[in-house]
Amino acid sequence: MPPTPPTPPTANELRRLVEGLDGTRGEDLFLALKDGRLVLETNRPESGAFFIVRTEFSGGDGLRGTETLSVTNRDIPITADAAFTTQSAFEKFVLPYYVRTRTPKELQAMKDTAYQDDVGAVFHEPSSETGTTLGLSVVKKNGDIEPISLLPLV
Repeated sequence: MPPTPPTPPTANELRRLVEGLDGTRGEDLFLALKDGRLVLETNRPESGAFFIVRTEFSGGDGLRGTETLSVTNRDIPITADAAFTTQSAFEKFVLPYYVRTRTPKELQAMKDTAYQDDVGAVFHEPSSETGTTLGLSVVKKNGDIEPISLLPLV
């Protein structure tokens, strides 16, 4: 009996696969054909067709998702409505939000600040678009908190 032909993936299935691939940085993942369907594998398939996919980290050693984030009134203000601990989350949620109101140079400066070696997390506070104040702050690995400012670029 001939093998079952692959089932064509829907656009939503492809989007979910790509999000899974993009959400993992710095390691190989495998997009494989298994039982007629495209699947995301973390281990190299022993047989069958597959693609190796790898998304590298950007910039410095910041936002690697390796820090412990303590959510207390001292570490992150109680007014914060979101925290981001990985480059993937920063690129999926923060940059698209600010692309509506910021220049490419400003977006790159935000990314450069967030991806510095000593950054463990970024948090957002509401009412963020007031001039050069973004409402974004970095939490340094030593616990210090510093706002992300675009003052030199405006």
